[in-house]
Amino acid sequence: MKKSLRKFAALVSASVMCAVPMLSNYSASAVTQYKTYAVCCNYEKVSGNNYTAYFDLTMHYNSGFTGEKAIATYLCNSGTFRSTINTASRNIQCTYMGDPIKTNGYLAFAKVIAPMSTKSTDEFIYFTSKVIRDINGNALSTENIKMDKILMGDVNLDGKVTEEDAILIMNSIANPDEYKLNAKQRMAADVYRTGDGVTNGDAATIMEYVNGEIRNF
Repeated sequence: MKKSLRKFAALVSASVMCAVPMLSNYSASAVTQYKTYAVCCNYEKVSGNNYTAYFDLTMHYNSGFTGEKAIATYLCNSGTFRSTINTASRNIQCTYMGDPIKTNGYLAFAKVIAPMSTKSTDEFIYFTSKVIRDINGNALSTENIKMDKILMGDVNLDGKVTEEDAILIMNSIANPDEYKLNAKQRMAADVYRTGDGVTNGDAATIMEYVNGEIRNF
């Protein structure tokens, strides 16, 4: 059974790779490319704190980068989520108010487009304000929500986007027990119709990026 699943994954992976032209065919007309980061608001409840029922977060990104509004994950489904972006001040704000959030994980994420020369993400985007409260309006520790910066398309988390990332997606779809993706990998993989989960379309989109057909995710 495992052997047949591997064979299926290989066949499907091959079909995805053949669905887009090879890099050598596009090297002369390749577009200028950028890195895309998913800047995630990671909820990890601090011991002794009540559950978060309200947060107001502001993230600032540096000049030379392009930001987008934040997108809520399913963890914010039991309340009202809102995000705004001020391109002049380069601030992304996101707010949630609703039922207490009782599951750790990514609450929301914003895409930030960075130059290919970007080596470190430590300083290009950061929180400038964090307000977190429980259902009774009591202030909670700002350590409840931290920031993760994930290179989109880098599914195997090796620091670059390659054909191997597309293959890993296909293997995870064909044999999820053997090729199980963690939360960070799933976020990195979700490049096509972001928010819809990991699909064959993500593998194809990664190959388009690898082949120089698209600028960013």
